[in-house]
Amino acid sequence: MKSARAQAGLLWTLVLFNALFFIGAALMPRRVPPRAWAVPALVNVALGLWISRSRRAGGEGTAAQHAVEWPVPLFTLDARGRIFDCNGSARALFGLGESGQSTLSQVAHPDEEAQNVRLLAAMSSGAARDCAQERRCFGRGGAMFEGRWHLRFFEARAGGQKSATVLVEDISQLRVLEAQLSRSQQSLHDLHEVVAGQQLEEQVGALLELGRRRFGVETGFVAQRREGKLRLLEVRSQDPRLRRNASYSLSETKLEGPLCRPLGPRGLAHAPFEDEAPEPVFVHAGETYLGAPIVAEGVVWGGLHFSDAEARAAIEDEDRQFLGSMAAWLGGEIERRQISARLEVQQKELLEAAVQLENLAVRDGLTGAKNRRAFDEHLQTEWLRARRYKTPLSLVLLDVDKFKGFNDSFGHPAGDEVLKKVAQVLGDSIRTIDFLARYGGEEFVLLLPNTDAAGAIIVTERLREHIQQAQWLLRPVTASFGVATLGVEMAAPGALLQAADEALYHSKAAGRNRVTHAQDVASAPAST
Repeated sequence: MKSARAQAGLLWTLVLFNALFFIGAALMPRRVPPRAWAVPALVNVALGLWISRSRRAGGEGTAAQHAVEWPVPLFTLDARGRIFDCNGSARALFGLGESGQSTLSQVAHPDEEAQNVRLLAAMSSGAARDCAQERRCFGRGGAMFEGRWHLRFFEARAGGQKSATVLVEDISQLRVLEAQLSRSQQSLHDLHEVVAGQQLEEQVGALLELGRRRFGVETGFVAQRREGKLRLLEVRSQDPRLRRNASYSLSETKLEGPLCRPLGPRGLAHAPFEDEAPEPVFVHAGETYLGAPIVAEGVVWGGLHFSDAEARAAIEDEDRQFLGSMAAWLGGEIERRQISARLEVQQKELLEAAVQLENLAVRDGLTGAKNRRAFDEHLQTEWLRARRYKTPLSLVLLDVDKFKGFNDSFGHPAGDEVLKKVAQVLGDSIRTIDFLARYGGEEFVLLLPNTDAAGAIIVTERLREHIQQAQWLLRPVTASFGVATLGVEMAAPGALLQAADEALYHSKAAGRNRVTHAQDVASAPAST
């Protein structure tokens, strides 16, 4: 350091001398003779030779000699394994003594001996090349640490041997961080495996197993908090006293206070509680406990808990963070389920309301049969289908006999009951493809797809008998029927309905409680 300062001072002296000489020469009134220039030239040459020799002498030292004040450990190693020129940081790290009194074997772990032999052999042969090596080292007081050595080699003497400037980097903390990172990555991978492709019940069980492995504890459970009770929904434990669906009063547990409020994950290596609790679900004195609230839709739903009878030395921040991640995911899944369940209920209610609205639009409010509007639409559809595919279609129109007199005798409520029972008898006697509707007042209408005239007469006769044979409270009830079957002469759906209406009129005129087909009515008009 002193030599460097001396060289810098001489350089500045040389610059100042030359500047003064040339300024003086320029100010002289007469031209300077050539021999006068010899004096400054000799001075420059002499000072240059001295500085060059000083630099060469200084260059024979090592980088470690010029880095005494560096904050990183630095020393020089020769081909015989001796350590020289340690800076202050190297002495503090390794506890080294005076230069040349320490050796490579004192700072390197015995397992590194083979690597030491190869290194010194390469230095002796001159084959060593600059490199970086990771080594286990002994520090001050014999403490072992992981180190990375950066070696830069230089010629030590004419014989070809090399020495090395060694910069030592303590990477112990880096190794710890790498281990923590690897552990966290593995836990995240395991967590992904838990949440992918399973039902929630299976996911919760796998989550508890993952937590037990991660935290090194015996017990894990998920508890729901409701109406002052703590109910264990899922348990993973060897303790037979902990069982699924068991309930505990919050006032009897140590989980009632801050652990059940959304304060984030908690970890207690030694739970500081004085009184013993009768169940292992409670936090005992001297046991390990980790817990985090499960929050769903902004409300504490319950908690995710892990515990063990043995106390851990410490609970790391990364454990709390991972526990918080598990509880947050579980809360999100529970929230999604709650919202999904509500949406399903709402959807079901909407569907029921839609069905009710549809029924109000197409059903008769008294009898439950389809109404006139629905019949008109269905008749149009069935008529077009029968025309297109050339299939038979029959229509039956019926009227309850002497219904006005029934109402006058027994009242309208009794008449309403008759209409409802007639609709029920008809509905129970027809096929699923047939269509029943209340046409108006005491009249009903049926559409019989794929039914010709003969089949329609058979079906209608059976309906007439069922109505006549039904149990009637006040007096027997009968009905008159008019039947029509689609013919080529019918150009519109109304023609089919008109033909059935005329056949019904014929049945009533003939004495009621009978079936008449339009083809049997001699006066049946042509289609309109």
